[in-house]
Amino acid sequence: MQIIEMLHRGIITEQDVKDWFPLVEIAPFWAENLIKI
Repeated sequence: MQIIEMLHRGIITEQDVKDWFPLVEIAPFWAENLIKI
């Protein structure tokens, strides 16, 4: 996912990613695991 790449490159914050997940209907369980990747 490009959003995760942006997080790891420091372009966006973890909070930005958490705000994005509900917009694309990613379940909270998967959201936390995706951030850890």
